[in-house]
Amino acid sequence: MTFGWCGQFLRVNLTSGDLRTEQLPPDEIKDYIGARGLATYLYGREVPAEVEPCSAENALIFATSPLTGTLLPNGGHYSVVTRAVPCASLSCANLGGSWGPQLKYAGFDAIVVQGKSSKPVYLWISDGTTELRDAEHLWGKNVRECNDVLRAETDKAAHVCCIGPAGENRLGMAAMVGDSAFASGVEGVAAVAGDKNLKAIVVRGTKGIRLARAAEFLEITQRLRNRSAATLLRAKGSRLQGPVLLVTSVAEDTEALSGDGVRPRNCFGCTAAFSSFTDELTGETIARFRKESLPQVNAAQLREQSAFVDLGLDPVSAKVFLTPFKHDKKQDEVELAGKLARGGFGDKTEAESNPGRVGHSGCVVGGYVLVPSIVAAGPGNDSGPDASLLAAAESAGCCPFAATLMKAPEIASLLSAATGMYYSPEDVLRAGRRISAAGGK
Repeated sequence: MTFGWCGQFLRVNLTSGDLRTEQLPPDEIKDYIGARGLATYLYGREVPAEVEPCSAENALIFATSPLTGTLLPNGGHYSVVTRAVPCASLSCANLGGSWGPQLKYAGFDAIVVQGKSSKPVYLWISDGTTELRDAEHLWGKNVRECNDVLRAETDKAAHVCCIGPAGENRLGMAAMVGDSAFASGVEGVAAVAGDKNLKAIVVRGTKGIRLARAAEFLEITQRLRNRSAATLLRAKGSRLQGPVLLVTSVAEDTEALSGDGVRPRNCFGCTAAFSSFTDELTGETIARFRKESLPQVNAAQLREQSAFVDLGLDPVSAKVFLTPFKHDKKQDEVELAGKLARGGFGDKTEAESNPGRVGHSGCVVGGYVLVPSIVAAGPGNDSGPDASLLAAAESAGCCPFAATLMKAPEIASLLSAATGMYYSPEDVLRAGRRISAAGGK
């Protein structure tokens, strides 16, 4: 009997249509913790070295962790890993929402997608039952339309991770989108899904998760949740586009009033709350988050942001790309985005503006989108978290914002109580170092 883990993954061969459940022995993957670590391990085990991104041998791997779907603060995160650029390190899209927990509740820790389908398909998973279905009627539809149709065809309580027209046209600035709102656009992960003709993965699970020492686990998570709920975070970083704010560091705001602070919307198990966002170069406070109102200007910007996500585009990369094509301020940027997503600017497979090989979905907070890019401790950020600790916390299924409040002993205790296997704080940090350095391995 396995605890924390489901103990199995789903292998999908899109070329043959074969679906096979395979065992995933926990002792074999213990040192990889989960999510990005597990996906990177599986990729290295399953895919030949230096495989071409457009090859049928390339794999697209979705992975959760032993803590995904539990009461861990912000514990809904999962990772999608592939090689999207020839001879480059692996690309990883980290997403929030409830899709990851649903995959666990349906009985799987991960999905390994290989091969190429000759026509558009989607994968339907429901409590261990799996089926590849035709998706030609979904090809060309935007993200929200796709979600609506798929829930009508499968289960109204199902959760969807899909690509939009941008992914179908294999744009490097395309995004994987979970639950219609959580978009991560990092160096071609969504383009690989489009190349494989995989429109979406739809999941519905009701099985729950078995914990080795449930009472101990609940005690630790409740303590963490209480601490997180009582802590307001000051964020620093830079404005990217419109309402999009890149967060490079967070710290506890000891001066904010107890009534201040806004929590992100719709993310699974979220307990984080933010008080303000400051430009790290100028020191200007760009946003003070309050519960009472949403500025109208940001509401309009968020609608535009949502339009980009509906097209399956990473808004930041896409807006930078479109800037030279705007001949006047009145020109409709959303119209240009539609043209871009549907291939109207030619074969643009990569965006120079894409900010790295690990991308995170953003959180909507008080009319802004906060995109985590938390930096490690160092000059000017001495109180910041260690990079290996962040990598371990994220691979455990925790979002980067909540991860900044966690320590290695707490992560070790959670993993030990969930799985029944012993983790020391050094085990956690060692795994984090391996995960953060894994890159193209």
